Amino acid sequence: MIRLLVPSPATLKNVGTTILSGLGYPLARDKSVGIIWTQVRQFLRMRRTLFVHLDEAQDLYISKGVKTRNDVVNTLKSLMNDKDWPVGLVLSGTPDLIEMINSDVQLKRGIDVVHLGAVSWISHEPEVTEIFTEFVGKSGLAPSGELQQGVFLKRLVHAGGNEFGLIIEMCLSGIEEALYNGDTQLRLAHFAEAFRRKSGCIPAFNPFLAQDYLSIDVRTIMGWLDSDDPSPSGGLS
Repeated sequence: MIRLLVPSPATLKNVGTTILSGLGYPLARDKSVGIIWTQVRQFLRMRRTLFVHLDEAQDLYISKGVKTRNDVVNTLKSLMNDKDWPVGLVLSGTPDLIEMINSDVQLKRGIDVVHLGAVSWISHEPEVTEIFTEFVGKSGLAPSGELQQGVFLKRLVHAGGNEFGLIIEMCLSGIEEALYNGDTQLRLAHFAEAFRRKSGCIPAFNPFLAQDYLSIDVRTIMGWLDSDDPSPSGGLS
């Protein structure tokens, strides 16, 4: 199996070149898109590769012209339908990816869709608790009493926008904050500072500090710049 993140700019040529490099056959000179993908199929067979995983695959399709979209779909189908060495595709990305899958009947028939729903404290309490406990244990830090209460993990889930990957990122960011400071104890303040660094928000809009943290739209405040002015420019939308 070969796994790669769709490069930017997301073109068939760049993706084909990246696959070849991942297979151990980097291009020595510039070639056309057609030749590149012919070589991709050849080297997938030579390396006995069974699956190709393209992450952020929607970038290949979204905001592209009709011809480019058709070329993308046909190229992906050619990997799955190759008579000499058919390859399974694993496409991951945002919900926009569904638009590409639904655009072609053959592609849709050959793909099973798995939707990763939002994480919530009610549905994922054991998983969130285990993940946090394992990360803290690996870090060697001693968690303070305020982190051993369920309310903190609820704040962590909300700070991560109820998304699995962002929750893990937020968890690691708090631990890194403590390690960078040379602290031996992990505290709530470390997570609050990590969120502030990421969003630039004032304490009133920090889900680790605000009393009514569930009312905070963490997706909206991301990107605010830290300043002495308590009102972010542009306000909430």
